[in-house]
Amino acid sequence: MYPIIERDKALLPFAGDIEQRVNNYRRTRARLVGDGALSDFANAHEYYGFHHTNDGWVYREWAPAADALYLTGEFNGWSTETSPLRPPRHCPCAGFRVYQHEDVLLHEHGYGSGDVSPTGERPDP
Repeated sequence: MYPIIERDKALLPFAGDIEQRVNNYRRTRARLVGDGALSDFANAHEYYGFHHTNDGWVYREWAPAADALYLTGEFNGWSTETSPLRPPRHCPCAGFRVYQHEDVLLHEHGYGSGDVSPTGERPDP
């Protein structure tokens, strides 16, 4: 029995619901962060998406079940062939680095990412 129910006996009829909510929370937390900290999950925006580094631009996308991913935009003529996203060894995400030119990604430039279906179809960006 949870301490809150021991402190407040009026919750006793809802013990099953409380148990279900706690179990749902634990399962969801385990699915989202595993053994990591919930704050790491909440701060994922600091890792995923576009980020400027000393070497140029880095783009990362969370897509652990994707067969393949690509990045497309004004920087590559909206090509779905020239900028495949490759997963880094340390994480089940796809990453893409644009180091060729400092000005490859400009403010207000359009971009998109997409996945490749098992049949090889690439949806329009």
